[in-house]
Amino acid sequence: GQLGRGGYGEVWRASELLPDGSEVRQVALKLLAPELAGADWGREARALGALRHRALITVYSAGLLPLDPPLPFVAMELLEGETLAQRLQQRGPLPWRRALDHVAAVAEALDASHAQGILHLDVKPSNLLIGPDERPRLIDFGVARHRGGPVSGPPPAPASAAPVDSLDTAAVLALPSAGAGLDLAGAAPAVTPGAPVVGTPGFLAPEVLEGHTPTPAADAYALGACLFQLLTGRLPQRAPVPPADPGRVEAWRAELWASTLAGDRLDLRELAPGTPGGVVALVEALLALDPGRRPAGLGEACRTCLARPFGVPDPPYLGLRAYGPEAEGLLFGRDDDSERLAAELAGRPMLALQGASGSGKSSLAMAGVVPALARSFVDGRDDWVAVTVRPGHDLGLALERAREQHGERVGLVLLVDQLEEAVTQLGVEQKARFVVALGQHAAGDADGRPRPGLRVLCTLREDYTTRLAALGALGELLERAVRFVAPPSVASGRAIVLEPARLAGVAVDDERPVVDDVLKELRSDEVRLPLVAFALSDWWAARRDGVLPAEAWNRIGGVAGALSRHADATLDALPPPARGAARDMCLRLVHFDEALARDRVPEAELRSFGADHVRALDAFLAARLVSV
Repeated sequence: GQLGRGGYGEVWRASELLPDGSEVRQVALKLLAPELAGADWGREARALGALRHRALITVYSAGLLPLDPPLPFVAMELLEGETLAQRLQQRGPLPWRRALDHVAAVAEALDASHAQGILHLDVKPSNLLIGPDERPRLIDFGVARHRGGPVSGPPPAPASAAPVDSLDTAAVLALPSAGAGLDLAGAAPAVTPGAPVVGTPGFLAPEVLEGHTPTPAADAYALGACLFQLLTGRLPQRAPVPPADPGRVEAWRAELWASTLAGDRLDLRELAPGTPGGVVALVEALLALDPGRRPAGLGEACRTCLARPFGVPDPPYLGLRAYGPEAEGLLFGRDDDSERLAAELAGRPMLALQGASGSGKSSLAMAGVVPALARSFVDGRDDWVAVTVRPGHDLGLALERAREQHGERVGLVLLVDQLEEAVTQLGVEQKARFVVALGQHAAGDADGRPRPGLRVLCTLREDYTTRLAALGALGELLERAVRFVAPPSVASGRAIVLEPARLAGVAVDDERPVVDDVLKELRSDEVRLPLVAFALSDWWAARRDGVLPAEAWNRIGGVAGALSRHADATLDALPPPARGAARDMCLRLVHFDEALARDRVPEAELRSFGADHVRALDAFLAARLVSV
């Protein structure tokens, strides 16, 4: 039976037979318009049959049926599933992570196709089939051509009033080049203006629309338009939605083409406000008006975006700031921990990350574990986000608001940061309510399995584990859920120093003294990671002409010197009475035995000494010179 029909072909369910008439397999047989069989069709058919990639539909054979006139055909793998155009129509725009993951798989398939000299030339959501395994496959190579070959067809078909998501591949007339901002000095030679060009409105690259011979950059443009539409439900060009009135379709197409040639696009950030900056930058690069500015390696560009979807921050060294979700891909030395803990959390209702103060527990949870869970699309969710709370917060209300914001297709990780505050900051009644609420979410379903779309992840200081374990049923859950988190290993020290600068495009002229100093700090028995992070951010300010000099590291005095200057600046900013209180506070936080050692003092005790002590403590807390 017929599976589908477009402007230049029909797709049928067919059987491939052996000479004795027995069936080998069922195939999807696309019969193309006779006019699409150019002189190179035989060569192109053989190339199509040789393409193999996990995100490409398998082409079993292609050629010409011996009819009058000869009829081009492509026999392809027959798959069950739905196209992304159908999914868009049914569910609306996709969460950015799922959309990017689909497009990244297709990008790698296009790279494989381009390596064989084949251009697809009709990448769009209706040609991306999603099977039961949720993997996308690029289908319909019916208008594909060898690189450098013309893409021509019969005169344009009558205008269609179908929605843009289902617009058929059409032949359009190549427009005379009007120099609408296009710099095509390096483009392939143009075909004759007015010659028919096959493609789908909105996905045709501007240089192809003007009649230039397509290159892989044309597929890059279509991929960018595809990603834009998956994220927003709209084509990227600044043009009205397709009209329902057939008599107005030609005028709409003319406006769409004018926007394409001018590079006049809608604002992705406005239409999809939660889209990370790195994803926005990728879409803009793929849709660049100049084909020479589009990424050459589509798979690499998409993989880089998947690894760091929020891009590289400025400055790339975050200093004493905690790493939040936007630091995904920047937690150097933590990849193994992130993946291991995320895999464990996928099968459990709750995990609790226990470690010393300053060991990076919160950063690992927010920028490591939750993104790793999201990249695995656990429970079939299109993304996972952290709902970050502290002890005493209304957990039910926080989850309800997050669900309203993100919908059912996004999983929620209830991230309880600094769980020890349940026993240090809350009163008896407030603690009891919080413990009961957290226990209900952390216990999972009646069989102890995680509830679909919900996980609990806590961070706590190691010196409070015993007190938290005494919290009844929640304490029992914690005992099974606790996982120790150590600071990054010494082996990761070099990456901590060099990778942020490399990603920001800055060179280090002599890495040895900086790396050696950082490794010495990481080998210390004390948790020195925050101090290392602060010193590196201070060093970043000394860059000149794209180079970070080792001499500047020596000038700031390395880790110890940077911290000393920071502490002096914090102290000098206080009024004189508060400076005296700060010195008194510091003396209370240390003692002398055989060497200088740190003490722990109740926060309430320090605040009880008066307003100057309160001001000094708040200043030191804001500067992250002391922790509570």
